[in-house]
Parts: sequence; structure tokens; C-alpha cells
Amino acid sequence: MTPCPPAETLLSFAAGNLSDDANASVETHIDACASCRATLSSLAKGSVPAGSFGRYKLETVLGSGGMGIVYRAWDPQLARPVAIKVVRQAGNDAALRARLVREAQSLARLSHPNVCHVYDVGTDGDEVWVAMELIDGTTLRAWAAGHPAQHELLDILLGAAEGIAAAHASGLIHRDIKPENVLVTRSGRPVVTDFGLARVDLPIDPIGSTVSGSADPQLTATGAIAGTPAYLAPEQLTGDTLDARVDQFAWATMAWELLTGVRPFPIIAAVRLDAIRAGLTLPASLPRPVATALARALALAPRDRFPSMRELIDAIRVRPATTSRARLPLIV
Repeated sequence: MTPCPPAETLLSFAAGNLSDDANASVETHIDACASCRATLSSLAKGSVPAGSFGRYKLETVLGSGGMGIVYRAWDPQLARPVAIKVVRQAGNDAALRARLVREAQSLARLSHPNVCHVYDVGTDGDEVWVAMELIDGTTLRAWAAGHPAQHELLDILLGAAEGIAAAHASGLIHRDIKPENVLVTRSGRPVVTDFGLARVDLPIDPIGSTVSGSADPQLTATGAIAGTPAYLAPEQLTGDTLDARVDQFAWATMAWELLTGVRPFPIIAAVRLDAIRAGLTLPASLPRPVATALARALALAPRDRFPSMRELIDAIRVRPATTSRARLPLIV
């Protein structure tokens, strides 16, 4: 039997948005896969089959992504709602499943207001599931589309940076920092999500987080790259050794994009590397300490960036308060 398709492929299949060839491929797979038939049924209905993961009772589908499906569930023991993320990409790889469990366990030991709390983790067949904090809010990209003042957006970005710094201090690297992986609660608290879960090594898609099929040698040099192209550090593209500074690069890319309305570098790998080597012109719309700090965090070589997220945060916090209240440009 062929590998199970990603959750978003099943969603597209249910919505009738796949090509004829892709549609036929999914049909062939679901004919032989009871698990995908059940998932497809639940996605099509906007609900879930009666069932549970561990003690958590599934209630409804919240969304899906390249790695799996997120459910709203109920914890009867503590009488509270939770989010359950089911990671399907582990497949038959026992070592990968074990690593996912270990990373979720490590994250569960981290308690920080700007990191999504992990409560529990387990396995169900080939799937790894993680019970985590249910965030009442929206993505950072959607929140920023409401045109907050520059200083308000910068405060939210720095809050997310605090969460990343705390995770780094616990030995965790995200590797897929982007506006969609930062949630902003109704009370204005930024929360970084998917720590550890973003470390799954999968082939890359130029327009998504992780999809196979790129013929670009820069993208496939390591055989498998985790992350979203617009936010990848150069060393992720070239297959060099990675450390926590890949998150610093991605956070600075996200901050530059949301604060200025444009991305600092193009997405296509070969052009992107050339642009990063060429360096940046500091945007006049940002306070100079902020622009200078972001440009350093976006340096080609990790050694030329800040030694840590903490030092990047401290460099930005010296910004003059009187110059940071301009309205943000329209972000589309």
C-alpha cells in the first residue's frame, strides 16, 4: 500500500480541488486504507469519528497541515478542553516516532507563557499524538493584517522571541518559525506553537512547509529539509550543520516581513542565497536599532548573527520609544 497522503491532500480531495491524476491516486489509496477512509469521512463532515487518544475524547477537527490533523478534544480528568495534534508523517519509522515522543516530552518540561504548553504525548499505531494547550486566538499573520501600530506588532514579535529563547535554553530548536506558527490570544499573548514537531525531516515544497518533488538541487542537497522556504536560513538550504541560529534567522525574516510589508529575500533557493550574500539595505520605516539588529540576525553566516536570541532581543529593546509608533503598511 502507498504511504498515507498528508491531511491537506485529503482535505483537497474532499473539496474536489485535486487534479485528475492526484484524485485517482488518493482514491486508489483510500480503497485500501481504513485509517484514511475514517479521516476523510471526518474531514468531509467537519467532525470526528467517535474515539479518543489516551484519555482525551475527540470533539471536532480544528485544522490540518503538512504533518497531520489538529482536533479539539476534552480532558475528562482535568475537565478542560485541549488541542490534540496527530502526527501522521512518522509512518512505519519507529525511530522517528520515538524521536517525536522524546521531543514532545522535552517540550512538556518547558513552562513559558510564550510557548504552547504540551500536556501529554502518546502513540496510536503508526501515529504520534500530542495533547497541548488549546489557544483561543488567531495566527500572527491574521492578527497583523488588522494593522496594529508598529510598536504593538514589535511587542508581539518580541514576546514570540522570548518563547523561542526559552525553548533554546531548554535545548529545543524549532526550525519552522513563521507567522502561521505563532498564535496571538484574545488577550494579546503571543504563543509559539509546534516546537519539536517541526523537526520532522521531510522533502520541501516551495509554497508549503514540507512537500516532496522539488528538482532544485539547492532544495534537495540534503535529501530532506524541514521548514518553510520563505523563512529558511542559508545553512538549511545548503545542508550545513544547524543550530539555534536558524530560528533567529527565521524570526528576523518574519519580523522584517510583518514590520515592512515585504520579505527581505526571495523564496527560490538559488536566487535566495545570492540575495542573502548581497546583504540588505536598512528600511527607513524602522527605528535604526531595530533595523540594524534584524539585518545582523539575517546574516549569511551563523557566526555573524547574534550568539543567542536573548542578545537579539536585548539589542532590539533599546529602540527609541518616540520613533516606533508609525502605522504598519498593508500586508497582503
